Amino acid sequence: MSRLRPSALVVVLLLGLPLGACGRKGPPRPPQFVIPRSPEPLVVEENPKGVRITWKRPREYVDGSPLDDLDVFDIQRACEPDTDFRTIGTVPIIDRERFRKERSFAVIDLDVPRDRPCRYRVFAVTADGYRSDAAESPSILLGKSATPR
Repeated sequence: MSRLRPSALVVVLLLGLPLGACGRKGPPRPPQFVIPRSPEPLVVEENPKGVRITWKRPREYVDGSPLDDLDVFDIQRACEPDTDFRTIGTVPIIDRERFRKERSFAVIDLDVPRDRPCRYRVFAVTADGYRSDAAESPSILLGKSATPR
């Protein structure tokens, strides 16, 4: 049986020391706490090209801790008589690593039917796929003012 010299033992201990500091800096969080807050308020307005949809970026998870892994916004539309929402687009988050992040977002729905009232909703989605509650809009009919549902 070979014996380690004291200097070899010190080297082994020093090399193994940083491995103990790897990984997460805190206890794991349950899934219900890593859901982002809703991207509210959701505003829909008539635009010469269609419907302009605007919303604010959520800054926190539902538990109040800072939201640092927002990945995409999922935009959905339902037009009467259909009640099912369908995804009409996504907005990727490209400023996650920047110091100054965008506070609000806007898109224009160019394909909105002009003869049917439509409603919109937007979800915030994290990199792990956790979805916020929907921010929902009132109905809008192009050529007429929005009417609450």
